[in-house]
Amino acid sequence: MSLSHRDEWNARPGGFRRFERTVPVGSGDAVWQRARADLLAWRIKTRSGFRVVPDRSAAVGGRHWLEVGWGPFTLREPVEVVAFVRTRYLSALRRDDHPREAVSPHAL
Repeated sequence: MSLSHRDEWNARPGGFRRFERTVPVGSGDAVWQRARADLLAWRIKTRSGFRVVPDRSAAVGGRHWLEVGWGPFTLREPVEVVAFVRTRYLSALRRDDHPREAVSPHAL
């Protein structure tokens, strides 16, 4: 989960550009419940081109690979879900890189 109100999250490292976009998805309780379910099912990642392995809902302690490929190559990022925040107006998950693994490229 990002803490976008903190200065260190808003810093712009040299040579990088930040991209952020807010898109309305609708209003009402049904839309909120669908968005919350999409978050836990990794649909935000899969809709942006990633694969999530294993393909199961996020759960605290769950370990996954976030994969994106181009041609015969796949970039794999190991993550572990470490916390959830669920309030009336906020639903978020916190994931960390898995400490025993590293982001790694693989040729198929």
